[in-house]
Amino acid sequence: MVSTSQERPDTLVRMPKIKAATVPEHREAQRRALLSAARAIVLDQGLGALKFGDLADRAQLARPSVYEYFRNKSELVVALVEEEGSSLRDDVSIAMEGAPRSVAAVGTFVRAILELVKAGRHELAFALSAGDLDEPAQSSIASAHGELFALIVPTLKAVGVKDHKACIELLGGIVMTAGQSLRRDKKRRGVIDSAVSFAIGGVSGCVHHNPGSPSR
Repeated sequence: MVSTSQERPDTLVRMPKIKAATVPEHREAQRRALLSAARAIVLDQGLGALKFGDLADRAQLARPSVYEYFRNKSELVVALVEEEGSSLRDDVSIAMEGAPRSVAAVGTFVRAILELVKAGRHELAFALSAGDLDEPAQSSIASAHGELFALIVPTLKAVGVKDHKACIELLGGIVMTAGQSLRRDKKRRGVIDSAVSFAIGGVSGCVHHNPGSPSR
C-alpha cells in the first residue's frame, strides 16, 4: 500500500542515482537499491515504517516502480531475509573453512555467529523478527535460520550426535541468549567465550551419552 506519509523529501537519506550499461543490469541495480533502502528503513524505524511510498522516495525511484519488483510488503520482507541470510551463512561458512569435524568446530561455529552479532550484522534479523510478520515472512526467517545451522550438521553427525535436531535447538538457544546479551551491552566481556564453552560442553555431553560414538 502506498504510504500517505507527509515527511518532507529533504529529510530523507537518499540512495545514489542508478547508472547501468544494460537493461538487466539497470533492473538489478534498482532492485538492490530498493533492498538497501528497505534495510535502512527497518533498521532506523522498525518494520512498521516500511511503506512503499517512503521506500521509493529513499531509493529515488518512481513509486509504481517498486511494484515491478515486489508485489507487496511480504515479498519485500522475504527478499530482505533471503539476502541477509545468504550473507550471514557465507560469512559463517568462511569462518569454519579448514575446521576439523570435531567438537571444537562447534565452538568455531558459535563464535562466528556471535562475532557477527557483536559487529551488528544480525540487527536486521532482530528488527524483522520484532515486527508483525505474515506466514511467508515467518517461514523465510525460519528457513534462513535452518540453513545457517545446517552448516554444523555434518560435524554433529561426524562426532556421533544421533539427535542432531535436538542438539541444534539447544545450540540455537545458546546463540540467541548470548546474542541478546551482546545486543544489550556489546562491551560486556566473556559472553562469547562463555557461550562457546557451553556449546562445546553440551555437544560433548551428547556424544558421551551416545554408546559407540566415535572418539573426539
